[in-house]
Amino acid sequence: MTTGVDLVCPQCNGTFKQRLLCPKCGVRLLSPDTPRPLNTLDVPALAPQPHGPWSRIVIGLMLAQGLFYGLRMLTEAIRLAIDTQTPAAEWWASPVGFVAQQALQIIGLLVGSILAGAGQRRGFLVGTLVGLWNGLLFLLVQYLSGQSLTAVESYGQPIIQAAFGLLGGFLGSLVWKPLPSLTSPIMTPTPVKLPELKAKRPTILTGPVAWSRVALGIVVAVVGTVWANKIRDVVLEAAEGKIAIETRTQAEFLTWEISVLAILAGSAFAGANTTNGMKQGWAVGLGAGFVLIAVYLYLGGKGTPAQSLGFDLAGIRLPAINIHLQHFIFTFISVITLGVIGGWFGGQLLPPLRSKRRSLGSIQF
Repeated sequence: MTTGVDLVCPQCNGTFKQRLLCPKCGVRLLSPDTPRPLNTLDVPALAPQPHGPWSRIVIGLMLAQGLFYGLRMLTEAIRLAIDTQTPAAEWWASPVGFVAQQALQIIGLLVGSILAGAGQRRGFLVGTLVGLWNGLLFLLVQYLSGQSLTAVESYGQPIIQAAFGLLGGFLGSLVWKPLPSLTSPIMTPTPVKLPELKAKRPTILTGPVAWSRVALGIVVAVVGTVWANKIRDVVLEAAEGKIAIETRTQAEFLTWEISVLAILAGSAFAGANTTNGMKQGWAVGLGAGFVLIAVYLYLGGKGTPAQSLGFDLAGIRLPAINIHLQHFIFTFISVITLGVIGGWFGGQLLPPLRSKRRSLGSIQF
Protein backbone atom coordinates (compact mmCIF):
# COMPACT_ATOMS: atom_id res chain seq x y z
CA MET A 1 0.00 0.00 0.00
CA THR A 2 1.42 3.38 -0.97
CA THR A 3 0.10 6.77 -0.06
CA GLY A 4 1.29 10.33 -0.25
CA VAL A 5 -0.13 11.25 3.13
CA ASP A 6 2.29 11.65 5.98
CA LEU A 7 1.54 9.18 8.78
CA VAL A 8 2.57 9.79 12.39
CA CYS A 9 3.95 7.30 14.90
CA PRO A 10 1.93 7.46 18.17
CA GLN A 11 5.02 6.70 20.28
CA CYS A 12 8.00 8.58 18.87
CA ASN A 13 5.88 11.19 16.94
CA GLY A 14 7.94 10.57 13.83
CA THR A 15 6.47 11.30 10.39
CA PHE A 16 6.84 8.74 7.57
CA LYS A 17 5.55 8.28 4.05
CA GLN A 18 4.56 5.10 2.27
CA ARG A 19 4.73 3.01 5.44
CA LEU A 20 2.24 1.22 7.64
CA LEU A 21 4.59 0.49 10.55
CA CYS A 22 7.06 2.75 12.29
CA PRO A 23 10.63 1.61 11.48
CA LYS A 24 11.80 2.60 14.98
CA CYS A 25 8.96 1.48 17.24
CA GLY A 26 7.29 -1.19 15.12
CA VAL A 27 3.76 0.09 15.87
CA ARG A 28 1.09 1.00 13.34
CA LEU A 29 1.28 4.55 11.99
CA LEU A 30 -1.76 6.78 12.35
CA SER A 31 -3.23 9.58 10.32
CA PRO A 32 -2.65 13.09 11.70
CA ASP A 33 -6.43 13.42 12.12
CA THR A 34 -6.68 10.26 14.29
CA PRO A 35 -7.10 10.98 18.03
CA ARG A 36 -3.78 10.43 19.69
CA PRO A 37 -3.57 7.98 22.62
CA LEU A 38 -3.09 9.51 26.00
CA ASN A 39 0.29 9.31 27.61
CA THR A 40 -0.18 6.94 30.48
CA LEU A 41 2.62 8.55 32.44
CA ASP A 42 0.81 11.91 32.43
CA VAL A 43 -2.55 10.61 33.61
CA PRO A 44 -2.86 10.90 37.37
CA ALA A 45 -4.53 8.17 39.36
CA LEU A 46 -8.09 8.97 40.40
CA ALA A 47 -7.98 6.84 43.55
CA PRO A 48 -9.43 8.62 46.58
CA GLN A 49 -7.05 9.74 49.28
CA PRO A 50 -8.85 9.26 52.62
CA HIS A 51 -7.34 9.77 56.02
CA GLY A 52 -4.64 7.24 56.80
CA PRO A 53 -5.07 4.66 59.57
CA TRP A 54 -2.81 6.47 62.04
CA SER A 55 -4.72 9.72 61.75
CA ARG A 56 -7.95 7.71 62.17
CA ILE A 57 -6.54 6.14 65.34
CA VAL A 58 -5.69 9.55 66.83
CA ILE A 59 -9.11 10.99 65.92
CA GLY A 60 -10.95 7.95 67.28
CA LEU A 61 -8.92 8.04 70.50
CA MET A 62 -9.65 11.73 71.05
CA LEU A 63 -13.34 11.15 70.40
CA ALA A 64 -13.49 8.19 72.80
CA GLN A 65 -11.79 10.15 75.58
CA GLY A 66 -13.89 13.27 75.01
CA LEU A 67 -17.16 11.34 74.98
CA PHE A 68 -16.28 9.49 78.17
CA TYR A 69 -15.47 12.60 80.18
CA GLY A 70 -18.48 14.45 78.74
CA LEU A 71 -20.83 11.60 79.63
CA ARG A 72 -19.21 11.30 83.05
CA MET A 73 -19.90 14.97 83.78
CA LEU A 74 -23.49 14.54 82.58
CA THR A 75 -23.93 11.46 84.81
CA GLU A 76 -22.46 13.34 87.77
CA ALA A 77 -24.89 16.23 87.20
CA ILE A 78 -27.84 13.84 87.10
CA ARG A 79 -26.60 12.08 90.25
CA LEU A 80 -26.27 15.38 92.13
CA ALA A 81 -29.83 16.29 91.16
CA ILE A 82 -31.04 13.01 92.70
CA ASP A 83 -28.64 12.49 95.63
CA THR A 84 -26.78 15.41 97.18
CA GLN A 85 -25.65 13.58 100.32
CA THR A 86 -23.21 11.00 98.92
CA PRO A 87 -19.76 12.39 97.99
CA ALA A 88 -18.75 11.97 94.36
CA ALA A 89 -15.61 9.93 95.09
CA GLU A 90 -17.55 7.54 97.32
CA TRP A 91 -20.33 7.04 94.77
CA TRP A 92 -17.96 6.39 91.85
CA ALA A 93 -16.06 3.89 94.01
CA SER A 94 -19.26 1.98 94.81
CA PRO A 95 -20.31 -1.05 92.68
CA VAL A 96 -22.98 1.01 90.90
CA GLY A 97 -20.54 3.81 90.14
CA PHE A 98 -17.90 1.35 88.95
CA VAL A 99 -20.34 -0.29 86.52
CA ALA A 100 -21.53 3.12 85.31
CA GLN A 101 -17.96 4.27 84.67
CA GLN A 102 -17.13 1.10 82.73
CA ALA A 103 -20.31 1.49 80.66
CA LEU A 104 -19.43 5.11 79.81
CA GLN A 105 -15.94 4.05 78.76
CA ILE A 106 -17.35 1.37 76.46
CA ILE A 107 -19.88 3.78 74.92
CA GLY A 108 -17.21 6.37 74.13
CA LEU A 109 -14.84 3.69 72.84
CA LEU A 110 -17.44 2.14 70.53
CA VAL A 111 -18.23 5.51 68.96
CA GLY A 112 -14.55 6.38 68.53
CA SER A 113 -13.58 2.98 67.11
CA ILE A 114 -16.55 2.93 64.73
CA LEU A 115 -15.46 6.30 63.34
CA ALA A 116 -11.83 5.15 63.11
CA GLY A 117 -12.74 1.91 61.30
CA ALA A 118 -15.22 3.48 58.85
CA GLY A 119 -13.97 3.23 55.27
CA GLN A 120 -10.85 1.26 56.26
CA ARG A 121 -10.01 -2.11 54.74
CA ARG A 122 -8.61 -3.27 58.08
CA GLY A 123 -11.06 -1.47 60.30
CA PHE A 124 -10.93 -4.11 63.02
CA LEU A 125 -7.17 -3.55 63.45
CA VAL A 126 -7.62 0.21 63.63
CA GLY A 127 -10.35 -0.22 66.23
CA THR A 128 -8.20 -2.63 68.23
CA LEU A 129 -5.39 -0.09 68.45
CA VAL A 130 -7.86 2.64 69.47
CA GLY A 131 -9.16 0.41 72.28
CA LEU A 132 -5.68 -0.57 73.44
CA TRP A 133 -4.43 3.01 73.67
CA ASN A 134 -7.71 4.09 75.24
CA GLY A 135 -7.25 1.55 78.05
CA LEU A 136 -3.62 2.58 78.56
CA LEU A 137 -4.64 6.24 78.82
CA PHE A 138 -7.19 5.43 81.52
CA LEU A 139 -4.55 3.52 83.46
CA LEU A 140 -2.14 6.44 83.12
CA VAL A 141 -4.73 8.90 84.43
CA GLN A 142 -5.55 6.66 87.39
CA TYR A 143 -1.86 6.16 88.12
CA LEU A 144 -1.10 9.90 88.05
CA SER A 145 -4.12 10.66 90.23
CA GLY A 146 -2.82 8.31 92.93
CA GLN A 147 -5.62 5.74 92.73
CA SER A 148 -4.78 2.19 93.80
CA LEU A 149 -5.13 -0.46 91.12
CA THR A 150 -5.25 -4.22 91.37
CA ALA A 151 -3.17 -6.34 89.03
CA VAL A 152 -6.29 -7.63 87.26
CA GLU A 153 -7.50 -4.08 86.58
CA SER A 154 -4.09 -2.93 85.39
CA TYR A 155 -3.58 -5.69 82.84
CA GLY A 156 -7.15 -6.69 82.12
CA GLN A 157 -8.54 -3.27 81.24
CA PRO A 158 -6.42 -2.69 78.08
CA ILE A 159 -7.35 -6.16 76.81
CA ILE A 160 -11.08 -5.58 77.41
CA GLN A 161 -10.87 -2.15 75.79
CA ALA A 162 -9.01 -3.64 72.81
CA ALA A 163 -11.77 -6.26 72.40
CA PHE A 164 -14.51 -3.62 72.32
CA GLY A 165 -12.38 -1.49 69.99
CA LEU A 166 -12.05 -4.45 67.62
CA LEU A 167 -15.85 -4.81 67.64
CA GLY A 168 -16.36 -1.10 66.93
CA GLY A 169 -13.77 -1.01 64.15
CA PHE A 170 -15.32 -4.08 62.53
CA LEU A 171 -18.79 -2.51 62.66
CA GLY A 172 -17.45 0.74 61.19
CA SER A 173 -15.81 -1.00 58.23
CA LEU A 174 -18.90 -3.21 57.78
CA VAL A 175 -21.40 -0.34 57.64
CA TRP A 176 -19.18 2.16 55.81
CA LYS A 177 -17.30 -0.02 53.38
CA PRO A 178 -13.98 1.21 51.93
CA LEU A 179 -14.13 2.84 48.52
CA PRO A 180 -12.73 0.86 45.58
CA SER A 181 -9.54 2.07 43.95
CA LEU A 182 -10.35 3.93 40.71
CA THR A 183 -8.00 4.57 37.81
CA SER A 184 -8.57 6.71 34.74
CA PRO A 185 -9.36 4.99 31.45
CA ILE A 186 -6.32 4.84 29.18
CA MET A 187 -6.47 4.74 25.39
CA THR A 188 -3.89 2.32 24.11
CA PRO A 189 -3.20 0.52 20.87
CA THR A 190 -4.83 -2.85 20.53
CA PRO A 191 -2.56 -5.23 22.46
CA VAL A 192 -1.59 -8.60 21.19
CA LYS A 193 -3.75 -11.22 22.87
CA LEU A 194 -1.70 -13.74 24.74
CA PRO A 195 -3.00 -17.01 26.16
CA GLU A 196 -4.27 -16.52 29.68
CA LEU A 197 -2.45 -18.43 32.36
CA LYS A 198 -4.45 -19.18 35.48
CA ALA A 199 -2.08 -18.79 38.38
CA LYS A 200 -2.83 -20.52 41.62
CA ARG A 201 -4.05 -18.12 44.24
CA PRO A 202 -1.69 -18.13 47.21
CA THR A 203 -3.12 -19.16 50.56
CA ILE A 204 -2.18 -18.22 54.09
CA LEU A 205 0.01 -21.32 54.35
CA THR A 206 1.90 -20.98 51.07
CA GLY A 207 5.21 -19.22 50.78
CA PRO A 208 8.53 -19.64 52.56
CA VAL A 209 9.16 -19.39 56.28
CA ALA A 210 11.13 -16.34 57.41
CA TRP A 211 13.50 -18.30 59.65
CA SER A 212 15.32 -15.25 61.01
CA ARG A 213 12.04 -13.63 62.10
CA VAL A 214 10.78 -16.92 63.48
CA ALA A 215 13.97 -17.43 65.51
CA LEU A 216 13.71 -13.96 67.07
CA GLY A 217 10.01 -14.53 67.72
CA ILE A 218 10.79 -17.79 69.54
CA VAL A 219 13.37 -15.99 71.70
CA VAL A 220 10.85 -13.28 72.67
CA ALA A 221 8.14 -15.86 73.44
CA VAL A 222 10.40 -18.12 75.51
CA VAL A 223 12.13 -15.35 77.45
CA GLY A 224 8.83 -13.63 78.25
CA THR A 225 7.31 -16.92 79.43
CA VAL A 226 10.24 -18.23 81.47
CA TRP A 227 10.85 -14.87 83.14
CA ALA A 228 7.18 -13.98 83.56
CA ASN A 229 7.44 -14.05 87.37
CA LYS A 230 10.51 -11.79 87.37
CA ILE A 231 8.85 -9.38 84.94
CA ARG A 232 5.80 -9.31 87.21
CA ASP A 233 7.94 -8.50 90.26
CA VAL A 234 9.76 -5.71 88.39
CA VAL A 235 6.45 -4.16 87.34
CA LEU A 236 5.09 -4.30 90.89
CA GLU A 237 8.24 -2.70 92.31
CA ALA A 238 8.12 0.06 89.70
CA ALA A 239 4.49 0.78 90.61
CA GLU A 240 5.56 1.57 94.21
CA GLY A 241 2.51 -0.03 95.79
CA LYS A 242 -0.07 1.47 93.41
CA ILE A 243 -0.63 -1.98 91.87
CA ALA A 244 -1.39 -4.53 94.55
CA ILE A 245 -1.69 -8.32 94.39
CA GLU A 246 -4.05 -9.55 97.07
CA THR A 247 -4.41 -13.25 96.29
CA ARG A 248 -2.38 -16.05 94.76
CA THR A 249 -4.90 -16.31 91.93
CA GLN A 250 -4.19 -12.72 90.93
CA ALA A 251 -0.45 -13.42 90.92
CA GLU A 252 -0.92 -16.50 88.71
CA PHE A 253 -3.24 -14.60 86.39
CA LEU A 254 -0.69 -11.82 86.00
CA THR A 255 2.07 -14.36 85.27
CA TRP A 256 -0.08 -16.08 82.65
CA GLU A 257 -1.01 -12.74 81.06
CA ILE A 258 2.64 -11.68 80.71
CA SER A 259 3.41 -15.01 79.04
CA VAL A 260 0.48 -14.57 76.63
CA LEU A 261 1.63 -11.07 75.68
CA ALA A 262 5.19 -12.32 75.10
CA ILE A 263 4.03 -15.09 72.75
CA LEU A 264 1.70 -12.74 70.88
CA ALA A 265 4.50 -10.17 70.52
CA GLY A 266 7.02 -12.73 69.26
CA SER A 267 4.65 -14.29 66.72
CA ALA A 268 3.38 -10.88 65.57
CA PHE A 269 6.97 -9.83 64.90
CA ALA A 270 7.52 -13.00 62.86
CA GLY A 271 4.32 -12.49 60.86
CA ALA A 272 4.86 -8.78 60.13
CA ASN A 273 5.76 -7.83 56.55
CA THR A 274 4.81 -11.29 55.25
CA THR A 275 1.90 -12.62 53.20
CA ASN A 276 1.59 -15.79 55.30
CA GLY A 277 1.68 -14.43 58.84
CA MET A 278 -0.28 -17.38 60.25
CA LYS A 279 2.38 -19.76 58.97
CA GLN A 280 5.13 -17.71 60.61
CA GLY A 281 3.16 -17.62 63.87
CA TRP A 282 2.58 -21.37 63.71
CA ALA A 283 6.33 -21.91 63.35
CA VAL A 284 6.98 -19.63 66.34
CA GLY A 285 4.40 -21.47 68.44
CA LEU A 286 5.75 -24.89 67.53
CA GLY A 287 9.36 -23.93 68.22
CA ALA A 288 8.52 -22.10 71.46
CA GLY A 289 6.46 -25.09 72.63
CA PHE A 290 9.39 -27.49 72.28
CA VAL A 291 11.76 -25.07 74.03
CA LEU A 292 9.33 -24.48 76.93
CA ILE A 293 8.85 -28.23 77.39
CA ALA A 294 12.64 -28.68 77.39
CA VAL A 295 12.95 -25.99 80.08
CA TYR A 296 10.22 -27.68 82.11
CA LEU A 297 12.05 -31.02 81.95
CA TYR A 298 15.39 -29.36 82.73
CA LEU A 299 13.90 -27.92 85.94
CA GLY A 300 12.75 -31.40 86.95
CA GLY A 301 9.04 -30.85 86.30
CA LYS A 302 8.69 -28.57 89.33
CA GLY A 303 5.91 -26.03 89.33
CA THR A 304 3.23 -25.38 86.76
CA PRO A 305 4.27 -23.99 83.36
CA ALA A 306 3.00 -20.48 82.75
CA GLN A 307 0.95 -21.59 79.76
CA SER A 308 -0.86 -24.27 81.79
CA LEU A 309 -1.98 -21.67 84.33
CA GLY A 310 -4.70 -20.48 81.99
CA PHE A 311 -6.30 -23.93 81.98
CA ASP A 312 -5.92 -24.24 85.75
CA LEU A 313 -7.54 -20.86 86.34
CA ALA A 314 -10.41 -21.87 84.03
CA GLY A 315 -10.84 -25.16 85.93
CA ILE A 316 -9.90 -27.33 82.93
CA ARG A 317 -8.06 -30.50 83.94
CA LEU A 318 -7.45 -33.98 82.56
CA PRO A 319 -7.53 -36.22 85.65
CA ALA A 320 -7.08 -39.44 83.64
CA ILE A 321 -3.71 -38.25 82.26
CA ASN A 322 -0.38 -37.93 84.03
CA ILE A 323 0.22 -34.39 85.32
CA HIS A 324 3.40 -33.95 83.25
CA LEU A 325 1.73 -35.12 80.05
CA GLN A 326 -1.15 -32.81 80.89
CA HIS A 327 1.27 -29.87 81.10
CA PHE A 328 2.77 -30.89 77.75
CA ILE A 329 -0.64 -30.93 76.05
CA PHE A 330 -1.82 -27.63 77.55
CA THR A 331 1.46 -25.91 76.74
CA PHE A 332 1.43 -26.92 73.08
CA ILE A 333 -2.25 -26.04 72.64
CA SER A 334 -1.78 -22.60 74.19
CA VAL A 335 1.51 -21.68 72.51
CA ILE A 336 0.55 -22.82 69.00
CA THR A 337 -2.89 -21.18 69.20
CA LEU A 338 -1.45 -17.89 70.42
CA GLY A 339 1.32 -18.10 67.84
CA VAL A 340 -1.15 -18.47 64.96
CA ILE A 341 -3.26 -15.58 66.26
CA GLY A 342 -0.24 -13.33 66.80
CA GLY A 343 1.26 -14.16 63.40
CA TRP A 344 -2.02 -13.38 61.66
CA PHE A 345 -2.34 -10.11 63.58
CA GLY A 346 1.21 -9.07 62.68
CA GLY A 347 0.66 -9.85 58.99
CA GLN A 348 -2.57 -7.85 58.95
CA LEU A 349 -1.22 -4.91 60.94
CA LEU A 350 2.04 -4.62 58.97
CA PRO A 351 1.44 -6.16 55.53
CA PRO A 352 4.30 -6.49 53.04
CA LEU A 353 5.16 -3.43 50.98
CA ARG A 354 3.77 -3.80 47.48
CA SER A 355 5.42 -2.43 44.38
CA LYS A 356 3.72 0.61 42.89
CA ARG A 357 4.60 -0.41 39.35
CA ARG A 358 1.62 -0.92 37.07
CA SER A 359 1.48 -3.13 34.02
CA LEU A 360 -0.30 -2.38 30.73
CA GLY A 361 -0.30 -5.38 28.46
CA SER A 362 3.33 -6.38 28.24
CA ILE A 363 4.59 -2.87 29.13
CA GLN A 364 5.64 -2.18 32.72
CA PHE A 365 6.31 1.28 34.02
